[in-house]
Amino acid sequence: MKSYGWTRHNGVDFGEQDILDKKFGLNLTTSFIKRSNDRFGGEWTARITGNSPSPRIYSLYFYFGAEKTKDTEFLELPIKGSKGIDSMVLDGNGEELGRYKVFVTPSETTNDFDYSPKDSSILSSQDLSKVLYEGFHAKEGEDDLWNVREKVLGSLRRNHQKLYSNFVTKQQSSSQKKKEQEEEPAAFSTLSNQIEKNSNLFVFQKVVTTPFQFDIVFKTVDANEPRKDRNIEVPEDALTGQIYDDALSLHRKQFDDKFEETFELGKKGVNDAQQRFARETFSNLIGGIGYFYGRDIVKRKGKEAKEMGQEGSLFTAVPSRPFFPRGFLWDEGFHQLLVSSWDRDISMDILRHWFNRMDSQGWIAREQILGKEARSKVPEQFQTQFDDYANPPTLLFVLQRLQRMTVVKEGMEKEVAFLGEVLPKVQKWMRWFNRTQTGKIANTFRWRGRTENHTLTSGLDDYPRAFPSDDELHLDLISWMAVANRLMANMSSTAGKDPTRYEETYSKLLKVIEDVHWDESKGVYGDYIASDMNPRHETHVGYISIFPFLLGLIPTDSPRLGKILEIISDPNQLWSSYGILSLSKKDPFFGKDENYWRGPVWMNINYLVLSSLQNHYINVPGDDSQNPHREKAKKVYTKLRSNLIANVYEVWRRSGFVWEQYNPHNGDGKGSHPFTGWTALIVNIMGERY
Repeated sequence: MKSYGWTRHNGVDFGEQDILDKKFGLNLTTSFIKRSNDRFGGEWTARITGNSPSPRIYSLYFYFGAEKTKDTEFLELPIKGSKGIDSMVLDGNGEELGRYKVFVTPSETTNDFDYSPKDSSILSSQDLSKVLYEGFHAKEGEDDLWNVREKVLGSLRRNHQKLYSNFVTKQQSSSQKKKEQEEEPAAFSTLSNQIEKNSNLFVFQKVVTTPFQFDIVFKTVDANEPRKDRNIEVPEDALTGQIYDDALSLHRKQFDDKFEETFELGKKGVNDAQQRFARETFSNLIGGIGYFYGRDIVKRKGKEAKEMGQEGSLFTAVPSRPFFPRGFLWDEGFHQLLVSSWDRDISMDILRHWFNRMDSQGWIAREQILGKEARSKVPEQFQTQFDDYANPPTLLFVLQRLQRMTVVKEGMEKEVAFLGEVLPKVQKWMRWFNRTQTGKIANTFRWRGRTENHTLTSGLDDYPRAFPSDDELHLDLISWMAVANRLMANMSSTAGKDPTRYEETYSKLLKVIEDVHWDESKGVYGDYIASDMNPRHETHVGYISIFPFLLGLIPTDSPRLGKILEIISDPNQLWSSYGILSLSKKDPFFGKDENYWRGPVWMNINYLVLSSLQNHYINVPGDDSQNPHREKAKKVYTKLRSNLIANVYEVWRRSGFVWEQYNPHNGDGKGSHPFTGWTALIVNIMGERY
């Protein structure tokens, strides 16, 4: 696959996607439009368009499944045929969808020809000019409905074996057979045109030649319409044909206008190519938002056996649709910094879902692996979630942004109400942190779930730390807790409640950061080992050692801020032409072993660098005596922002993808791709939305 992804997606009712299959020479474009109605969830149409350098034959598959939990619910194919059907229509009824029909309608531009088995160059048991189908019974719930691929492949294999068995038998029995077959005909494996009893999963196969185009139309119909109605005509008011063309043009314009209004890239003088890159990168993040449902696997502290968690749902963005198609707590706060720039309603809906995943003790699992489909994408050793393992509470970023907006903007009643709604959840969450993640000294903290080489719970998996022990005090975790108390103080004030206890805790945590975690020998912050025999700092200059700066916890007039800025801008340590490195080039662990957070450039932390510079050290009141590092901060900000944009765009231009991380030596993409999770924050950086 050369490249694939959304070119436009508004997160609600419109999207366009390009899929470029280099191996088979197919350029596929899909789009969808949804329109609301007064009944149920609305109606939608998806358009599929295919092109290739020269006409070629392709076989496309699409499927529809529905859980049937009540006797009144059904999904049926009213028209059937042993050799296929001319037009496809599904008839269905569901409690949440109402009565509906699904049509697949060839457009006028479709270039069809006769693929019938009479053509000796094509070996098939079906009439390939028709729509072929197969119905399967899938178990309700998370068990079976999602697993379409194996069902289809099994059917195609059986058909393939039958085709060649019949072909060989015919050749052997033919009185006109030749000793050698001059040219073996091409085999088209097809679906069976059969329907299992109680089918609730229907797969359709359409053989086409390029160029082709057809629409899939979901239409609400009269609840009193008789079942198995054989009318295959698409209603005149359906979202197809010219109606769809006009709606598509309108949605494109509306998306482009809103994108410019939100990020102002044209106003900033960004060229057309980079604007396209930004639109597509953003669209792939918001287009990757999904709804997940099922149970996760949980290991409770003090219990030997694992258990299945409560059945539940999650509406969330994902780091990468093909590689990490599930919710990650550490990632999601970063995702929502971009989504909330576009649509605060979507962000608030997602945050509600995440807080609803909190258990009675205040714990939220790091990874939300809900159901068998989600678990099929995760190695077994990583599927279990431990209820004493934390993860960075990055959801606070979005709450912080919303709270800040309520202070400076009018008409934010909905956001104010939302902050009041989730404040008790945030308080409960932080009480869980205080119970389960504390260090051996008052007002200190330690990540649980460590191994010798990994602290997966911190989010910075293989970043070098001390050998695991109860003596460790972790700088990044106390920094997160300081931010949490600062936010809870602000949210309490917004809700008209007394913020004093959070303000006092915030001050205590800042004092511990300065008194305990500052490593004077290296001129930077670090973890601390509170050993009775050998108390010491464990400092590896990199992302963790600058955490108080990343989260805006260092006063503007502090000499320590100047030292942090020097380290960040030092090309022998963290500075590169491609972004701030995750670990200093001088560190003995730089580039070693797994090399995940030991040098490569990560966009989420670079975004925090820029955000902190802008919000805490540049655009703040005070003269030079109160903010002596402002000019240095401006220089670092301007050059870093330019480097990040230039490199991420250039790698996307060459490769067609946005990547999980970037090589510290040459800027090349590394890790998973496409990775339009937090790497999509490059769009906020281009638009300077912090």
